[in-house]
Amino acid sequence: MQKTAFPRTQMASRIAGVLAAGWLAASNPAQATALTFQNYVQGSQSVSFSNAAPAASGSFGAGEMLFGMNDDGVASVLRAYCVDIFQSASSTAQNYTLVDGITHFGAEKAADLGRLFTSFDAWNGSTSVTAQETAALQIAVWEIVNETARSASRLQLDLASGNFKITAAATGTVALAQGWLNGLAGANNWYQVSAYENASYQDYLVLNKVPEPGSLALVLGALGSMGLVARRRKTQAV
Repeated sequence: MQKTAFPRTQMASRIAGVLAAGWLAASNPAQATALTFQNYVQGSQSVSFSNAAPAASGSFGAGEMLFGMNDDGVASVLRAYCVDIFQSASSTAQNYTLVDGITHFGAEKAADLGRLFTSFDAWNGSTSVTAQETAALQIAVWEIVNETARSASRLQLDLASGNFKITAAATGTVALAQGWLNGLAGANNWYQVSAYENASYQDYLVLNKVPEPGSLALVLGALGSMGLVARRRKTQAV
């Protein structure tokens, strides 16, 4: 059974563009988008899992996936990770609806998904992303989405126990994912989370990078200075 995945924005994305993309996703939750799976971006690794409730188990390829997108005739591409272990991926184009992450995952899990990718950005820096890293990210995503066990006030994100477990994976992949999961409690979250939903096929996660407070202050300060210069020029011209 082929499994799929959800999209990630690079840390170096331009602030204005990311802000626009994030606000657009939040303000247009009902747009239908056709998605067609193309391939794994960095390759994939074989992973086996078990889920207690609802009961499910299987083996599949895990990694960052590339989709063709079509919005009302406008073609583009989407990088994505799967958030649905109970349905199959489609080999043909299917229509999806974009919804906000809190509606799809709940506030706690939406925040943890954002923290996961913020933590990965900080850990990876500017080095190339590998098949093992994307497989580990996929495993961590499934753990956050499907785990129900709790420790104190947080989800107990342990890939070896609880509701969702990884039963087989390449050497080092589970340990990599578990390391990121262990640090989520103290991690920042610089991502807006959304999801592409389809009633019959797998759902996918959408991430839009939002600026850190210091970066946002610089942008707003620059925009304010530009406005001040424009007002001065207008005054001088009168």
